[in-house]
Parts: sequence; C-alpha cells; structure tokens
Amino acid sequence: MIRSMTTLLLAGAMSIAAMAAADAKCSPANAVAQRWQPSYVYFETGKSALSAAEKKKIAEQAKLAKANYIQLICLKGTADKQGDPKANERLSKARADAVAAEFARNGVARKMIETDGLGEPGGSLLGGAGASSAERRVEIRFTR
Repeated sequence: MIRSMTTLLLAGAMSIAAMAAADAKCSPANAVAQRWQPSYVYFETGKSALSAAEKKKIAEQAKLAKANYIQLICLKGTADKQGDPKANERLSKARADAVAAEFARNGVARKMIETDGLGEPGGSLLGGAGASSAERRVEIRFTR
C-alpha cells in the first residue's frame, strides 16, 4: 500500500514538473494573464477530433488574438487517466496540435502557436465523478 502510494506521488510530481516546464516555456514576463484568463477546449475520451462547438470556441479565440495583437498562443494538452500513460502523452500532444491547426484555419500564423502535450495531469483537476472529462482538454493561453 505504501509502495503504491509512493509510486502515485512520484508520478504526480513528474506530471507537475512537466506542467511547470511547459508554463515556464510559454509564460514570459509579459504574459497577459491579467487581462485574459486561460480558456479550454474539451475532447471525448481517447479522441483528438474537435467538435463543432469547440471549433466555434477556437474561432472566437482566434478573432480575439488577432484583434489584440497577441504574439504567442500557448496550447497545453492533457488527457485523463484512462489507458496507457505513454499513449495519453501522445494523445495530449495530438489534441494540442488539433487546436493549433484550427487556429491556423482561422487565420492565425502557425509560428505564433506553441503546443505541448502534458499527458495525464498529476492528481485530478476537479476530483469526483466529473474529473475525467475536465482532464481531456487543451488550455489556451495568450502572451504578448
């Protein structure tokens, strides 16, 4: 029991470290977090395809980014804990790439978009029964 808890804690710490590294890479001192909170695009289990509603959300974010001279759009994908952790890491990257492609289809230059797949987050983001759906997402963050 103690051994499995230690393994779980170590896995969570590694995921947190991966998230911190991605934050540092995508959060320069001139981040515009004070003005725009991150937004999120959600996915079905095991999928990286965007629904029509999520495409509409990205179109709105693309319009906002262009109107406000955003220089960098940071996309961080995550997956829930179902399935193999390595497969979830690839899936989270595929999700971020799908969102990047949709931004590009909406007129945002690909060089303005940075993607990262974080795999499974360390610990549940929400806890409880709805946690898995909240973890299948891509975070969108703007920086200048």
